[in-house]
Amino acid sequence: MTSSRLRRLARELTSKPDPQGYYVLPLRPGRLPPQTLEQLARAAGAEVEWAGDVALVRVKGRRAAIRLLENLVKKGARPAA
Repeated sequence: MTSSRLRRLARELTSKPDPQGYYVLPLRPGRLPPQTLEQLARAAGAEVEWAGDVALVRVKGRRAAIRLLENLVKKGARPAA
C-alpha cells in the first residue's frame, strides 16, 4: 500500500469517532498472525474485538489511531474497509 493511499485511508477511518468517542479501525491480519495484531494493538492502548476474521480495533485518540494503523499495515495487516 502506497503512503498516499495509506494517508487517505487513515484520514477516512479517523474522520469521525463512534458515539463512545473511539476511532474504529477494521483490519484483517493479512501476513501478520492474529495474536500479534492483537498484542500490538493492545500495547498501543487499543481495544480489540473480533468479528469473524476482521479485527475491530478501537482507539481513543485520532493521532494514536493513525500511528497504529500505519504500524500495523507496515507489518502486514490489511484494512478491511
